[in-house]
Amino acid sequence: MTAERNTRIITGIFFLLVLLFAVPVSASTVTIDNSSSIAAALLCVGDSGTLILEPGIYFQNSITLSNSTTIKANTSGGHGAADTIIDAQGSGRIFIADSYSYSLSIESLTLRNGRGGYGGAIHTQSSFSSSFTVTNSMFDSCTAKVRGGAIDLIGGTIKVTNLTLTGCTANSGNAINSSGTGEMHFSRIYNCSSSGKTVNSTGTFNATNNWWGTNNPSSGFNSSNVFVEPWLVLGAIVDPSSITPAGTSTVRANLTWNSAGTDTSGIGHVPDGIPLSFAIARGSGNLSVTNGYLISGINESIFTPDGLGTTNLSATLDDQTVNVSLIVSPVPLASFTGSPTSGTVPLVVSFTDTSTGSPTCWNWSFGDGEWFNTTNPGLKNATHTYLSAGTYTVNLTVSNGLGNYTESLAGYITVNPASSSGGSSSRGSGGGSNSDTGTGFATDIKAGETVSFDLDKGAVYIVSITAGTDIKKLMITVQRKLSVPSSVGNPGTNVYEYENAELYYADNSEVSGGTFNFKVERSWMTAKGYDYTDIVMLHYNEETGEWENLPTTFLSEDGNYYYYSAETPSFSWFAIAVSEDSAAVSGSSESTKAATAVSTSSSSNVPAE
Repeated sequence: MTAERNTRIITGIFFLLVLLFAVPVSASTVTIDNSSSIAAALLCVGDSGTLILEPGIYFQNSITLSNSTTIKANTSGGHGAADTIIDAQGSGRIFIADSYSYSLSIESLTLRNGRGGYGGAIHTQSSFSSSFTVTNSMFDSCTAKVRGGAIDLIGGTIKVTNLTLTGCTANSGNAINSSGTGEMHFSRIYNCSSSGKTVNSTGTFNATNNWWGTNNPSSGFNSSNVFVEPWLVLGAIVDPSSITPAGTSTVRANLTWNSAGTDTSGIGHVPDGIPLSFAIARGSGNLSVTNGYLISGINESIFTPDGLGTTNLSATLDDQTVNVSLIVSPVPLASFTGSPTSGTVPLVVSFTDTSTGSPTCWNWSFGDGEWFNTTNPGLKNATHTYLSAGTYTVNLTVSNGLGNYTESLAGYITVNPASSSGGSSSRGSGGGSNSDTGTGFATDIKAGETVSFDLDKGAVYIVSITAGTDIKKLMITVQRKLSVPSSVGNPGTNVYEYENAELYYADNSEVSGGTFNFKVERSWMTAKGYDYTDIVMLHYNEETGEWENLPTTFLSEDGNYYYYSAETPSFSWFAIAVSEDSAAVSGSSESTKAATAVSTSSSSNVPAE
């Protein structure tokens, strides 16, 4: 009798305490540990209050929510879903919401092993007209017989961010069932599709940018009102993709891109701590990390080789595996591109080195007998001018302390005669009537077309003319001279060669300009003490009576000549000369820099190979 009486007294005290706690209180923040009752603490929190759970496992279930409440881990103390867990032990669902006009927020908690007919972890018993948010949390192994393996929400709005849902099942909505509106982003939903739909919604549910355990989630995963595209995809890169046996490479797996090819790292990422593994699928070597976890959607490992050849590395997350390859080579691998790869004489090609493996020396061979090498990384790219028509094979050899490797592209460069392609008229012809005069002739030139003529009578070896209007017939003569008429007068600088260019059957008003390609003997430059950058072509302006500098471009050089091009607006007298502000080497006199002409060789105008 005494024991029974004591039991009645204790029971009475307990109900008095419950009644005391049931008195409405204003919102407050309450912190408890796992020795306390979550249900009792919620009575103390009051409407719109916050309940903070210290780290630990709370073996509790069937907790009734009747106010607007925030339940969270002690995040300010560095805790979260990994160490703050509510475990229902399969004895019932975890939370039951019996009201409909309030807001509920779950933050940084793990809810596991919940069981119920509707909602394995959370269930709203009546139409829910307010909002329900879940962030940075995990629902694990929660089951509902009917719907909503993890969450069953009737009405209202649900917003889910950075949620992990694993092993949750139900007849409908293995992970989430919602009859209101919802959205879920940057969450991991894995192994929640044994039957029925993973997310079922009779309202509108935006589930973009989530990870579904595969790079190609089936359309049968979710109900038609759940919009999942674009979804997150697992990717992997290796950097660098080519290494030597002494090198290392970083393999980086990520969930920071979606199926639309958009980098999502600037707007969010999946929860930290998702397990990921690296493996060597082919080849041999070692990985610094074989089993790791995503942090901000990324994890990486360092690969160290112990053999040569192609190595395939894999990254596996949930049901998805992606592979990436790298090459282990004893020497750097040569590769390059050129632009343009075809055109007319003279063709200026820019070559770009794209070699891998940290070369320290670059040796270019352009196929026309010319070559260039350097050990300066800043000069590894090359520019070369082809002055003869033909097809050329280009080679690049790169090397370092381990050896060398050659990339050879046969027939890579095609150079056409100036009169047959690339926008130049095919009607042009070159030649000459005496040893000092070159002549070009063309017919039926359309406005905007360019005709080019090969000349071999002096320093000028190609002249190109662009028609400003339709021209029925055109002839040009370019005659080299040792002097100019007194009416023209010397330009007042050291002259290599004068050129008198005259048009026939058309005049300057019918052309829109032209280009001279010319050459200057290296021996002349050396004797005068000038550098190749000192050369300029001058044009005599008949309207102003003045010599004018033309835009002059250095093209290339060989053992005998420097090669240039100059743009002219019209045709009259020209002078290949030294720039007025150039200075000769010490010992040269002003008389040396007077107007002087030196006759050039009449041999081939193509650089010697």
